This record gives sequence, C-alpha cells and structure tokens, in this order.
Amino acid sequence: MRSLAIFVIAFLQLVLADPAPPGLAYLYTVNVTLGDAIDVGLGPKGTRIVIPITGGTFSGPKLSGNVLNVGADWGLADRNGTFSPDSRYQLQTDDGANIFIQTNGPLQPDNTTHLRVTFETGNADYYWVNNVLAVGILRSGTGYVVIDTWQLTTTA
Repeated sequence: MRSLAIFVIAFLQLVLADPAPPGLAYLYTVNVTLGDAIDVGLGPKGTRIVIPITGGTFSGPKLSGNVLNVGADWGLADRNGTFSPDSRYQLQTDDGANIFIQTNGPLQPDNTTHLRVTFETGNADYYWVNNVLAVGILRSGTGYVVIDTWQLTTTA
C-alpha cells in the first residue's frame, strides 16, 4: 500500500508540475532575393499577391548553400490587411543536395513575420530535415527577405 501511495504522489507531481518548455536550436539564416510582385487581386480568400523567388544564399551550422531560382510566395492579405506568406522554393546545399522548403505564417505588429517551416528531401545525408519542426522570423527589405530559422528541440 505504501508503494502505491508513493507512486500516486510521484505521478501527481509529474502531472501537476508545469511542463518544461521546448528549446530552439539555430539552423540557418537565409537571404532570399525576390522578383517583382504580381497582384492577382481580391478573391474569395483575400487579396493574393505572388512574389517570385529568384535566388539567394543560406548558411548555418549544419546547412549551407544556395536558394535556386525555383519557387514563389503565394501570399494572402486578409480583409484587415494582414499579409500571410505561403512560399514554396528550393534550397541546394553546398554539396549538391536538393531540399524543398515551404513556409507560411502571419505578419506581426513589429513588421516581422513568424513562419512555420517544413522541409522535404530524399537525400540520405539530409534526410533528418524531413522530421524537423522549425520556426522562422522573417524581416523584409527592398527586393529581398532575411529569415532566421530554428529547430524545436526537447529539453532534458
């Protein structure tokens, strides 16, 4: 009976304790060059704006290379004017691996954009990115954007 009581107390301490927050591990910073925006106009989901992705570079502790001239941002501005990018483009690492990337998320009051970032590749050396849950902070410039990207990690 005493062991059951110890188990219940230990279980309650685990359940009632605040969970440990996840950590973030820096993946890379990407500088993406952009083409001229194409205004698709007001549609049923908002105002669609297409921005071609024409190139760029990325660099981080485990990933570095170039952004290929393949892809675009098919963003939407909602009825309140909040722009949410929805991009798909191609990374190519310095050693030749191709990684498809998709980002989306809303513009914030401080003029940064908080992004959800997903990756897809068949390359064995980078297959681990398929299982990464990542977030990015996008800052806009004229003709380019810079995105700092982090991987969600569990804390010990």
